[in-house]
Amino acid sequence: MVEPTSRADLTRLLEFVRSQTGLRLDGAAALDRKLERDLGIYGDDAVDFIERFARTFDVRIDAFDVGRHFTPETDGISRWLRGLLLGRTRPRGDLSLRDLLEAIGRGDLA
Repeated sequence: MVEPTSRADLTRLLEFVRSQTGLRLDGAAALDRKLERDLGIYGDDAVDFIERFARTFDVRIDAFDVGRHFTPETDGISRWLRGLLLGRTRPRGDLSLRDLLEAIGRGDLA
């Protein structure tokens, strides 16, 4: 459950996501959405999204490892081949909206 003090942050976060992706997400149920898997944010778009997020919410990202959370920008065939050869198509950590909301509260995304 979202704490009352973070409801305003949740509203701002969901509005930010809408402004960046065009997707309308509603309420606390949206917090489990993954940026890459559910919202289709990866590669260079993920870098841009995280940088805008950091500026908008005054969150430090100097220790954030984009490569740990997002698939690099590649064409579909290369991504498929890499998944076939490496046995996985998703990175280990797929960042969620809940992770971003928590980062807003801490002032740091690591």
